[in-house]
Amino acid sequence: MTPEYRTIWAAPGSLAEEPVEIRYVLHAAAAALRVAGSASPRLDADVLLAHALGISRAQLYARLRDPWPPDALGDFGAALRRRLAGEPVAYIVGHKDFYGLDLAVDADGATGDNGQQRPHRLVVAMSRGHGDMNVSIG
Repeated sequence: MTPEYRTIWAAPGSLAEEPVEIRYVLHAAAAALRVAGSASPRLDADVLLAHALGISRAQLYARLRDPWPPDALGDFGAALRRRLAGEPVAYIVGHKDFYGLDLAVDADGATGDNGQQRPHRLVVAMSRGHGDMNVSIG
């Protein structure tokens, strides 16, 4: 917990308990995802937690010792439950980083009439020196 917050949180002699730090929530989420079989439990937990807090992953790392904001619990819990059920992180947060590009993602059209997931291709072609880029999803 940051020293500034510790000073604000409790006056000398106060019996108030210190709040849970963000890092403990992150570690618990990563452990749950690991047990559930996620191929990248820490990354999944990072992305979901940063999304629930409305900050970047870099900002998340800078705030690991800050207190957990209670109002974020509902959003984070819902996102974590979806991931534990096997839903891709990109569908949960609505975007996916692809070599530094932030691409919007949704689950519309991801399943066929029989409920089976349809494969999707993402092709990104960049031409050197011209600044051109084409993205094709099929």
